[in-house]
Amino acid sequence: MKEAKSLYKVALEIKTKKYGLDYVGLAISFNNLAQVYFTEGRLKKAEGLYKEAIEIEKKKYGLDYVGLAVSFNNLAQVYFTEGRLKKAEGLYKEAIEIEKKKYGLDYVGLVTTFNNLAQVYEKEGRLKEAEGLCKEAIEIDKKKYGLDYIGLATTFNNLALVYKTGGRLKEAEGLYKEAIEIQKEKYGLDYVGLASSYNNLALVYKIEGRLKEAEDLYKEAIEIQKKK
Repeated sequence: MKEAKSLYKVALEIKTKKYGLDYVGLAISFNNLAQVYFTEGRLKKAEGLYKEAIEIEKKKYGLDYVGLAVSFNNLAQVYFTEGRLKKAEGLYKEAIEIEKKKYGLDYVGLVTTFNNLAQVYEKEGRLKEAEGLCKEAIEIDKKKYGLDYIGLATTFNNLALVYKTGGRLKEAEGLYKEAIEIQKEKYGLDYVGLASSYNNLALVYKIEGRLKEAEDLYKEAIEIQKKK
């Protein structure tokens, strides 16, 4: 991580010196370095760099530039992590409008933004809206990639969380199980993503009082994490 950050800083210095502060290539470097800061938990630094990238892209390409959707998602993720949900919501909606305008309603890139916005709605208790977005994302993925597409596991997990939050435990259980089956089939029994899905399903079992089943899943998740 430290090495990556140093390289991104060098790239920024070179580009700034050669092309100036409004060079569009700087937006990429700003996003890269911001991602490092985000991973480190240095959210204010990440926020500042994402905002600089957005300003460059707006100035160079205009407000409907599709690359802005990525930058809006990035900055919204910072806001979401900070609990600034209304700001995150607004940016995700802007990203969705850009993507729809550019590529249409069945654009596969919308899946990520739908999932992100659904997480905001779930946190806000707007479960019907969250459910609707997850279902839209699922339909896009199924249409584009089929029923065994690994990306579906993410959306199944997200929709299952919405159901769990709303007390619809049986529906949540079914989706977590579908996610697990996709992950097993695609990556095998040691896939690290399975640990998260096992933990999610175990929590449903715990709420339902099925403690032995929950315990077994927690143990499986631990074993996977130990190997990684």
